Amino acid sequence: MEFLGVEIYDTDLISEYLRDHPEAIARFRRTPKERRFTTIINEIEVLVPRYRYLETADTIERIIDAQVRLNIACDLMRTAFTEVLPMDLFSGRILAELSQMRGLKKIGHNDLLIASIALRHDAVLVTGNVKHFSNVPRLKSVDFRA
Repeated sequence: MEFLGVEIYDTDLISEYLRDHPEAIARFRRTPKERRFTTIINEIEVLVPRYRYLETADTIERIIDAQVRLNIACDLMRTAFTEVLPMDLFSGRILAELSQMRGLKKIGHNDLLIASIALRHDAVLVTGNVKHFSNVPRLKSVDFRA
């Protein structure tokens, strides 16, 4: 299903793209950059593990591998998206509302942050975890493999 509005790419889609997953690559290719966004939460989830790998690398080979992986991910975050959307006051108000809902207790805090940013921008969340986000009211999500 194609959408014509803003799409927010979730961490799993970005990670699969970095692993050369064909369906993730296809999703990036068919969506114009002008409609591709991600969130600060997704950026953190993508970059922090790569930084930690570099931080704990104990051989020259692992240091080089870690730095290359971190560089590739940083370059993607800088070039593949129109913007990395921040957590702002409006998103925070939405987060406060979502945090009070009983049916959303099983969703992790980071995912609620991502959902609140997507709702604030009336964006479609492009993810591999549509079922995971399906209980969030008003949130539009689509499987990146669709």
